[in-house]
Amino acid sequence: MTGGVVRLASVVSNITEKSDGTPKPHIDLEDVESWTGRLASSGYDIETQPTAISHKPGDVLFSKLRPYLAKSVLATRDGTATGEMLVLRPRVGVDSRYLHYLTLSPEWIEWANAVSYGSKMPRASWEQLREFHFWLPSLDEQRRIADYVEAQTRALGDLSRLRRRQALLTEERFAAWRDRELEGFPLQKLSRLLTLLRDGTHQPPPRIEHGVPLLTARNVSSGRLRLTENDTFISEDNADELDKSLKVRAGDILMSVKGSVGVPAIVPTEFPRVALDRNLADLRVDTRHTSSQLMLHILRSRRVQDQFRQAIRAAAQPGLPLGAIRSTWVPSPPVGEQPAIVRRLEDEASAVQILTDKQLCSARLLTERMHALISEAITGKLDVTTARKAA
Repeated sequence: MTGGVVRLASVVSNITEKSDGTPKPHIDLEDVESWTGRLASSGYDIETQPTAISHKPGDVLFSKLRPYLAKSVLATRDGTATGEMLVLRPRVGVDSRYLHYLTLSPEWIEWANAVSYGSKMPRASWEQLREFHFWLPSLDEQRRIADYVEAQTRALGDLSRLRRRQALLTEERFAAWRDRELEGFPLQKLSRLLTLLRDGTHQPPPRIEHGVPLLTARNVSSGRLRLTENDTFISEDNADELDKSLKVRAGDILMSVKGSVGVPAIVPTEFPRVALDRNLADLRVDTRHTSSQLMLHILRSRRVQDQFRQAIRAAAQPGLPLGAIRSTWVPSPPVGEQPAIVRRLEDEASAVQILTDKQLCSARLLTERMHALISEAITGKLDVTTARKAA
């Protein structure tokens, strides 16, 4: 393999030409998928964006905002892009597809992360990225590599998306089955089945480096309550003050009322002490009438979620009002039948969780293989001619 190590700025130009203000196909950050090099939708929206950056077919658009998301796309037509993207134009002797795959390689993303600045919204700049050094083979070899990587990543990407689609369909089938299990029972207002319904603090105390986690809506996802590396903390004394109005207990159901609204999760036994911000509500069931496990399934049912969506649309302020939660109609099975209902729901939910975990794990492994293949091909570790013959 011929070629050599080059500096990015010696073979690629950063284009900063502004839009002329005429309507053109436009790309925003949300239009680009992470790590796949694909647009999230099939086409561009035609927009007038006077502050946008112009691009041409063959330019590579790379997001300098939060570069760890690895958002890069190869332009296929004249258009504009948000100013949060760098427009990288290959010079003579550089294949545009090869450059595109370079910007999706782990080596490039690691460099972009290393030279980015800012903590909450890190950005990378051309002044730092231009110093990236990489192996550039001959133009013919670049094209062979791009051909091979394109075919392989398309196949791996299709399989990964298929696995994610299978997981989604598995969850949808379970949701439909759960709705049927909860049909036919008398309805009651949710407030009659709760002993407490309250949202978190509207005046969060000062944050500290370590202490009691102050949970937000992002801590509740897929029916599970999780601590994350992005959590913020308050002091024990401030947590004591918040406990006077709302003290979270094991068995309580925490539900998002802002952002991704209506996502519930049970507080597990022996979960660390936490406090809540206003984006979460604490629902404590009246155990004389129901259980937290059954209520979790009820809250996730289509009947209840539809009522939440209607309440959000009717609300004067963004989010799900507590009053709307109280007045939500929910199925209320006879107490004597509830243990059997819960067992069926929990057994099926556990089996579905195992299956979807396997499907999503397969999707992740396929994506990881795609990243590894790009890295091996771009760095010259993989002889694509030999690999193509082996395939």
